Amino acid sequence: MFSIARPRVTIVFILAAILLVACEAADATPTPRPTRTPRPATATSVPTPTLELVELTDTPSPTVATPDAPGATSAQPTPRPAAPQNPQVVPANDPLIPVFGPFPPKPIPSRPANVNPLTGLVADPAALARRPIVARIGNDQIVRTSFWHAGLSAADLVFEELIDILGNAYAHTRYSAVFLSNDPPLIGPIRSGRLINLQIAPMLDGALVHAGASNGTRWIFSQTPMINLDEYFNMPAYCYNKTHGYQGRLYATGPRLREWLRSKGWEKAVPL
Repeated sequence: MFSIARPRVTIVFILAAILLVACEAADATPTPRPTRTPRPATATSVPTPTLELVELTDTPSPTVATPDAPGATSAQPTPRPAAPQNPQVVPANDPLIPVFGPFPPKPIPSRPANVNPLTGLVADPAALARRPIVARIGNDQIVRTSFWHAGLSAADLVFEELIDILGNAYAHTRYSAVFLSNDPPLIGPIRSGRLINLQIAPMLDGALVHAGASNGTRWIFSQTPMINLDEYFNMPAYCYNKTHGYQGRLYATGPRLREWLRSKGWEKAVPL
């Protein structure tokens, strides 16, 4: 009897507890959820910029009097003077311009008139009493493999300069060939000048033969007393081979370059 009645009592207590909890949950009043009071917004006035409309007018060109009507004016602009190719005065206090000192910097030892100072070989004294020509010659792969080089074997000196690299690998070199004792019938292909030529050409007091340069390098060349035979300004001294690509189409000739130097008054004997 005791073992049967005990489970019944337990069940009764459980049911009573469930009903009690349910009643409390039904009678309880939930706590109201707090409501958020919005903060009053404060507006900051930002001044709106005003655009002032200005009528654009062209700057009047300087006027010049015409001979047909005295006192009348014409709106023709004044022509801009061309920049000198070989100025003799170097701008002072310009850090980009190399300083050209007295040439030669040291006394030259005496030697026979028929000894070439660039090679030590015997040469025509009349040919040695001239200004060296420093020609920029391309050395691209297509130039080497297509046999487009001309005049290098007649040069007294040849400088080879690295001008491009791809990563850490070799890319292109270029030559600065110096001609004094010989005037080969063909020199080339002529390529652009580089800053290295501001050391090579003045060192020899030579005439630099090149096909332009970058804007900055070209400007520096024009500001020095170096004899600058830029192809753009000295076209009669150059010729084109239209069967070649851009790497090898421009050439010059020794006799034509010498003739050009004489016509400009730039040919003379220089100390070497």
